[in-house]
Amino acid sequence: MSLTRYEASDDGYISRDGSSYTVHDYSLTWDGRYRILVRGMAWSSTEEHRAYKRFIMDMGSNTITAATLYWYLDSRDADDGCTTACKLEQIDDYGTLSATSAEFTGTVKHDYGNVMLYNSAIGWKSQDVSAEIEASKADAYVAFRWRLASIPTNSGDIDYYIGAYEDATYKAYLTITYTTGWQHKFNNIAPASVEKINNIARTTGIDKVNNI
Repeated sequence: MSLTRYEASDDGYISRDGSSYTVHDYSLTWDGRYRILVRGMAWSSTEEHRAYKRFIMDMGSNTITAATLYWYLDSRDADDGCTTACKLEQIDDYGTLSATSAEFTGTVKHDYGNVMLYNSAIGWKSQDVSAEIEASKADAYVAFRWRLASIPTNSGDIDYYIGAYEDATYKAYLTITYTTGWQHKFNNIAPASVEKINNIARTTGIDKVNNI
C-alpha cells in the first residue's frame, strides 16, 4: 500500500543575527510565490537562516518499506563566487517553531549530507528517507531541517529558497509505501480465521487452505 503525506502547516525558517533569533512563516517572490529560506553570508559568521518542515506520521505498527521526501527548490542565489551547499537533516519534532538557540540548533537524528548545490537546477528535489521513517513511524510527527553545510568563507553570500506550505503547488510531501500487520509472514502460525495452515490447526474458521 502507498500514501502521500503533505507537510503540516508549521513550516517556516529561523534567522539568527548574533544572539538574536526570529521565526518567519515565509517570504514572497516578486510573482507572489511563497517560500522558506536557507541563507549564509561570508562577511558575518553570526548571521544565518535555517528552514524547517514537519509531517504527520503516526503509522503505528505498519512496516515502512519505502519513503521519499520531496521538496521544491524555488530559486537559489549565489553571489561573488559563493559555492556553499545546502544540507538536509532529520531532527526531533519541533512542534511550533520558536525563536531560540535550542530550536535553531536542534537535535539531529540523521544527517543526509548535501542535497542542493549552488548551481542545482530549479525544480523538485527528493531524498530517500525509508530507514528513518521506519524508525520514526510510531511518532506523531517527523521533522526535517535544511541548512548550509557551513558558513561561507570564500566570499559573498548564498540563498536557497524552498517552496512553503502556503503555496499549494509547491508544498513538500512524503510518499510512503507500507505493509499492514496482517500481511506479515505466517511462519507456520495460523491466524484465527483459518483452521489449518501447514498442519497447524485452529478451532474456528474454514476447513482447508490449498487442500491442506
